[in-house]
Formats: sequence, C-alpha cells, structure tokens
Amino acid sequence: MQKPYRRDQDHAKDPVAVSGSPRRLAFLVYDSRSGSTLLSREIRGFLEGVCVTPEIGFDELFRVGEPGLQKYGWPELLRRLYSGHEFINFRISQKRALQLLCPDDGQVVGLVEGIRRLLDAYCGEYFGSECNWIVVKNGTHIRYWRTMHRLFGDELVLLHIVRDPRAVINSKLKTPRPYQPEEMMAWGGALLASLRWRNYVREVEGAQQEGVRIYQLRYEDLIKAPRENMERLATFLGVKIRMKADAQRYFIPTAEKEIHKEVMKPGINIRRQEAWIEELPKHDRFQIEALCYRDMKRFGYQVPGRLYRRLQSLALVAGLPRTMAGTLKHLRLKMRP
Repeated sequence: MQKPYRRDQDHAKDPVAVSGSPRRLAFLVYDSRSGSTLLSREIRGFLEGVCVTPEIGFDELFRVGEPGLQKYGWPELLRRLYSGHEFINFRISQKRALQLLCPDDGQVVGLVEGIRRLLDAYCGEYFGSECNWIVVKNGTHIRYWRTMHRLFGDELVLLHIVRDPRAVINSKLKTPRPYQPEEMMAWGGALLASLRWRNYVREVEGAQQEGVRIYQLRYEDLIKAPRENMERLATFLGVKIRMKADAQRYFIPTAEKEIHKEVMKPGINIRRQEAWIEELPKHDRFQIEALCYRDMKRFGYQVPGRLYRRLQSLALVAGLPRTMAGTLKHLRLKMRP
C-alpha cells in the first residue's frame, strides 16, 4: 500500500559523509519540467557550502555497475560518457578525467571513488573550496537507485522534487528538448509522459521503502514559500542558510537558457503554475488523471473522484495512436546520421 506524502517525512535520518572525501554527495532526481532548475537556483542561492551541478548524467556507470567497470575499464566507460549528451555539461576534459581515474601509479579506482574524483575535480574547478555538499542534478538517475544503493550504501542521499503532472506534461508538450530541439519533450504524447511521471514517483517510493535517505519537496510548496522550504532543506543537510539569496550563483548551460527563461529572472512566477493546468486540453488531462490518479492523490493533488483504476485502460487506448506516431518519429531522429 502506498503511503501518503508528508512534508516532514524526510527528516527522520541525517545524511552521512561519503567515505574518504570531505565533500558529501546528494543526487537531485525529478521528472523534466518539475522545477528542478528553480530548486537548484534556490539551493545555490540560499544554502552555504552547497554546490549544484548542471545536468550531469552518470547513467552509463550506474547501468553497468562495478561488473561493467571490471569488464570494460575506465577508458571505455569514459568514452561512452563523453559521447552522450547526458555528460555534455561536465566541463572537465576527457583527457584529464582519464588521468584522474587511471593514475600513473597503477592504483585501481572503483566506481564510487571514480565518481567522487570526477565531481571533486569539477567542484574544484568551478566552485572552489566553498563546496561542502555536491548536489548532482540529473532526473534519470532515479532509474538506477538500486545500483546506487548497492554502491553508496547508507551514504546515498536523494533530493526529489515533484510537481503536478498536469502542469509537467502540458509544459513538456509545448517545450522543445534543449539538446534535440527538433522534437518536443513529450514526444510520445500525454500517454507516455504520464507513464514516465508515474514511474519516476514510484521509483522514489520504492527507494524510500528500502531505506534510502530521501528529501522530498513539492514544486507547489517551493514557489509559495521558498525561504521556508530552503530552511527545512538546510536543516536536513546540516548547513547554514544565507540571510539573502543570490539567484545569480547557479549556472545554466547555454543550450538550456531558452527553456529556463523564467528561472533566470529574479523572483518566482506563481501565476504560470495555474495556467499550465488550465490550458491543458481535456483529452490530455483525462489521460494524465486516469493514469496518475493514485500517485497524484498521494502527493495531495486534487483529482476528480470519478477517475478510478478501471478508466486506465480507456486512457491507454485513447493515447496509443499518438504515442506510436511520436515513437516512430523519435526513433527516426535517433537513427539519423
């Protein structure tokens, strides 16, 4: 049985330091368009000693795990990382990364130690000595929480921001992918986007049930009371909060600036949150509410009572043609030279 979301549920355990490093690691996970960049801006602006990376994906490392490292070695895994767009924002050269992970003294560097070395180098280059916490921003890492839990053990800390899926998906339907601008973020339509949102929040729920340390935050709560929410997060991380936030401290990559224009402005535009839901077409709204019903209720989002599990099959049938067409187009773009 799924537990309802409680704002105070994430403070039961204190996070612990990553072994061998003065810096602690946390992984910020989310579905796209859920407010992760706004949260990153607020964390960087409010919290002392907490540095947030732009989107950096270690997905390939978590996918293969330690067995993959032993099989392929760091040179091959680095080649894979640097060839994908998930690692494009890691502004340390591949040559330097190889030197860090394959030192001349022949020292064997494991997966966790390798990730930590890469992040230490990144933070040393761009944040300096002020960084006590490194928050790695990448939504898809939640898919690999089981591997991450095996690797980091009790040291694994996740930060999760969730947003009303109606707002998330309407935004995705109208927003180009920053690194593949020829298609929209919700290239598979509302059906596929709904299943993705649902899968993400259930992965987080699964991680929480297995004892992973997680701090959860609703986007809607953040925009209403940013400072109060940052004070709670500061308590969770054990850091101090600045008297006045500095929104300019967070770096947004050039390719993402167009889709984050509002975040780059001072303050928070609360009106757009309601507009994203109100502007959602009825057929898309039906699919989202039917497929995400239970999880929306768990996070306190209002959903019409008539939408029960029996309507999910109808929602799947209604959205399937659009999903199939979008998937075919997506695959053609991926296979394009």
